[in-house]
Amino acid sequence: MKTLGMTDEEFAEKAYNLAYQNELTAGCCPQAVLGAFLELLDIKDLLLFQSASAFAGGIAHQGLTCGALLGGIMVISFKYGRGINIEDYDAGVKSMELSNRLMLKFKQEFGTLNCNDITGIKTGTLEEFKKWRESGIHDEKCPVVCGKTARMVAEVICERAAEIGFHPSKIRKFWVDL
Repeated sequence: MKTLGMTDEEFAEKAYNLAYQNELTAGCCPQAVLGAFLELLDIKDLLLFQSASAFAGGIAHQGLTCGALLGGIMVISFKYGRGINIEDYDAGVKSMELSNRLMLKFKQEFGTLNCNDITGIKTGTLEEFKKWRESGIHDEKCPVVCGKTARMVAEVICERAAEIGFHPSKIRKFWVDL
């Protein structure tokens, strides 16, 4: 199947590369993953991007649920989740189902959903975060986690497209119809 004029594999690889580079150069794992898809899909949504800020470092650098995973869930929710019609139960269920697929892939890859278990981050203060960041662990682990997570998100999106028999070729049609 073609996705945005690319094969599924090319789409997933492009998502990996963008998220990896985003995290390496700017940090903020949820924004690295989310930003990769905003760029891939040519979506200009500052509020969506901005809303991912505090999920970094396992939610405000607390080492809880990995921010890259949360950014991936945001991509899926943005696409498949409920809109302004709060009563659209089916859309909410679909976004949860697809997010669960992502979480299963993530847990299979990393053995956990938690940032602390993946990176060893144990911060609660800005000073502790700075020490952790200066240790080099971030540059060693986080870009790879972001890249792999973006690849998984791309796989979930492509799997969903295949399930409904959709063969997208145009960016907007892909994002609207899928």
